[in-house]
Amino acid sequence: MSRLNLEPRSLTLPAPLCGLIELAGNLWWCWNSEAQDLFRELDPDAWNRHGNPARMLSDLAPGRIEALAQDPGFLGRLETTVDQLRHYVKAEETWYGKAHAVEGDELVAYLSAEFGLHESLPIYCGGLGVLAGDHMKAASDLGVPLVGIGLLYRSGYFKQSIGRQGGQNEEYPQHDWQGMPMARVLAGEGDDAKPLTVEVPVAGRLVPVEVWAVQVGRNYVLLLSTDMPGATDRDRNICARLYGPERENRFEQELVLGVGAVLVLEALGLAPTVWHMNEGHSAFQTLPRLSRAMERDDLSFEEAVESVAAASVFTTHTPVPAGNEAFDLPLARRMLTDHCGALGIDMERFIDLGRKTRDDGGDELSLTVLALRLSRHANGVSALHGEVSRDMWRYLWPGSDAAEVPIGSVTNGVHTHTWMAPAMARFIHDEVGSNWGTGLVEGEVSDEARKLSSQRFWDIKQDLKSSLVGFVREREMTRREREGIAGTRPEDILDPKALTIGFARRFAPYKRANLLFSDLGRLHQLLWDPERPVQFIFAGKAYPTDTEGKKLVQRVGEVAAHPQFRGRVILLENYDMRIGRQLVQGVDVWLNNPRRPMEASGTSGQKVPLNGGVNLSVLDGWWPEAHDGTNGWAIGRNENSASDRGDAEDLYRLLKEEIVPRYYRREPDSGLPLEWIETMRASLATVVAPFSADRMVREYVEGYYLPTARLGRSRSENGAAVARRLAATRARLERGWESLAVEDLKVRGLGSAEGVRVTFRLASPALDAEDAVVEFCLWPEEGGAPKVVSLSPGEDGCYEVRFSLPAGETPRFGIRLRASAKDLLHPLELNRMTWVFPAQVPAAC
Repeated sequence: MSRLNLEPRSLTLPAPLCGLIELAGNLWWCWNSEAQDLFRELDPDAWNRHGNPARMLSDLAPGRIEALAQDPGFLGRLETTVDQLRHYVKAEETWYGKAHAVEGDELVAYLSAEFGLHESLPIYCGGLGVLAGDHMKAASDLGVPLVGIGLLYRSGYFKQSIGRQGGQNEEYPQHDWQGMPMARVLAGEGDDAKPLTVEVPVAGRLVPVEVWAVQVGRNYVLLLSTDMPGATDRDRNICARLYGPERENRFEQELVLGVGAVLVLEALGLAPTVWHMNEGHSAFQTLPRLSRAMERDDLSFEEAVESVAAASVFTTHTPVPAGNEAFDLPLARRMLTDHCGALGIDMERFIDLGRKTRDDGGDELSLTVLALRLSRHANGVSALHGEVSRDMWRYLWPGSDAAEVPIGSVTNGVHTHTWMAPAMARFIHDEVGSNWGTGLVEGEVSDEARKLSSQRFWDIKQDLKSSLVGFVREREMTRREREGIAGTRPEDILDPKALTIGFARRFAPYKRANLLFSDLGRLHQLLWDPERPVQFIFAGKAYPTDTEGKKLVQRVGEVAAHPQFRGRVILLENYDMRIGRQLVQGVDVWLNNPRRPMEASGTSGQKVPLNGGVNLSVLDGWWPEAHDGTNGWAIGRNENSASDRGDAEDLYRLLKEEIVPRYYRREPDSGLPLEWIETMRASLATVVAPFSADRMVREYVEGYYLPTARLGRSRSENGAAVARRLAATRARLERGWESLAVEDLKVRGLGSAEGVRVTFRLASPALDAEDAVVEFCLWPEEGGAPKVVSLSPGEDGCYEVRFSLPAGETPRFGIRLRASAKDLLHPLELNRMTWVFPAQVPAAC
């Protein structure tokens, strides 16, 4: 997309230093070590405090500015880095440009309730937002034309402090956007330019929304804010907090996000060919898109649904019910009545799309269900999560087998250059070559990664761990002084040479932050073994309204504060991306022990191998795809619903019998733990390429974005002829499917050695001949999708199918009638199915 007209910063620097303003205005610096080194050189203390170049430049002392403007060495490095940024932004030789530019003038609108781009922009909660940030960075690296749209929250999520006894306290700061790495978007040119604003209908009023832009390499994230001069307090508070507790406020936020995204992109003259909903929070973007389709092509509501859904992608991120936003219908009707009326949309028909089932009267509007019904491409975020999602949402496709449900998967990945420590990147560059950044991500140099120098690999890892220990000591001493906890010296907090295990994520009950504390006696023995000590660092926030999650924080805090564990179990407060980077770069082992299969993907563990760490995890999320027995450890068995007691026992067994001995087993001559270093190499070689954000975004482009753009065009061109035809077919099926009758059904030979013969006739007085197909389905013994064979009637109009089953085998077959039409994306798209025999899908399926 073209450059936006942005409000200039009220900052002046001498001409030789103006490149610093250009660098600070593009978050490219947060994954470029040369740019970070330049900003660190400005003021090392300020960089260590907040790492925010925009604020640093505003606070720079006049004397320091003058000295830098006359420093030839600094100016030379500045010029080189600015040239590097400009070349990056303008480069035409990108992966997307070379591979897919011929596809057409594509633009992806990527909508997310949160974006974790950098800690200097605190508008994210956790994994969903950080994943969105990595998605934006990888899209930029690859040259994918993509614009992000989110909300600008005045207080962000919340600032967490840990009290004297370990409990969580929440504070809600008022952020100063002028000191953040972003700028207002302007409308108009020159002296006539003014902040771009749109008005979003919300519950009978028009809410003014202004737009801020964050430049992320080649692309932008547009952040919508209602906290603007002249707005009412009610309107300003819509964007006060991320995931606030008030349901009406949440509904208003999601209207502003979804509807506002469409209005802002229209105001900027941008016409996305693909709309990607990153979780259901942005599902209301379909409202104005439906209205526009109805107006533009003179479509009915049902015809507009076919057109809009064809150009939509939906990613679901969690099987946890609380993560799938739903609203009571009285609230939904109150919030949507005027809004739908202004857009010319029948509110009840729109709400029906979000009911969990359309024929039960449903008492909730589910945004996940709404997004699934208004998208023709949908996915989970790991292979396992794809399976879980297909089973979880199978009821939306009645009669289908879970394996057939049209929800795919794209396993999450992480942005390599954001999360790999610069020292590790330089080491790999020296050992592998200058192409390591591309080659390692593409899997071309994974064999080289297995040959990395043992001594240097180990030394760098120890340096990173020492840096982590210093960071933790400083943070923890500050907290203890604030809380009046006396008698602690920095050197009593962690041991730089001890095996260090990290656990950092949202404190939700299913993530089981307290699993390690099931046997404090065994834990004490692990921590204080004089020859083989172990230490644990915890970090994470619980949702302010999550009582059970806050109890977990309290429990970890209590153990960390107990004299028996003090200094060897640490709970870091106010988990953010900076703490996350320190942890994934410094720890030896990353611990992840959710209840399978509740962890949809998880990405924190993917960052650890980039820095020489290894994973110790339940086989949930992404780990079943990665674990090969050489690159880390798996807790428990590859099955769901394992017991907490069993997993805790296995965790302790692995630590005592495998992990701790391997870490401390040293070679007599070199003193190196060569077996452990081999595990580090295997972790790096097997995780970096397949679990990178580059690979993830390429999969989205080739498996979702480009097919969606093609489908959207095919269903909207020629006056939306295909959309009209599909809507007419659905209407005909709605009226006539129940008239479809099976006559003269005969089943012979069931259970006999001679085989089974099923015959029947069809009567369909209210349907066209092509509206339904007859299919024989046979499920493989090992499970998975059935083998489906279409059946045709004989000359006498009778359908016949013969098959045999091994003696004693449970029947795993069926004959069904499935709605069909030309131009379907997938067989279940029309969502009408009747089983002829057996009457329902076999129970074993």
